[in-house]
Amino acid sequence: MGMSICLETRDGKATEEIPDLESLLSRFFPSWDDQTYHFLRYIDPWGETVFNHLQMDELIFELRRIRSKASSEEQCAFVDAIEGMAGRCKDGDGLYLKFIGD
Repeated sequence: MGMSICLETRDGKATEEIPDLESLLSRFFPSWDDQTYHFLRYIDPWGETVFNHLQMDELIFELRRIRSKASSEEQCAFVDAIEGMAGRCKDGDGLYLKFIGD
């Protein structure tokens, strides 16, 4: 099983969730040593990684970069869904984008 991506409130309540049952992220997300990515390379595939609204501009920029590397419509749609959640996190008060690993 892959990770899940959640949009959460300040008190930890998930308002949206996208499960990555096919492990799509691991197929084309940057590795931890790719220094051209400032946020996505730090997503822990086995733990939890949380981003706040102040980080969303850079995160969205990086999501758009990896979308261009997607090799299928399924991968593109998945990244688009995460980007949509990131946009809502950016505009929301007290929202966090959380990547939850296996």
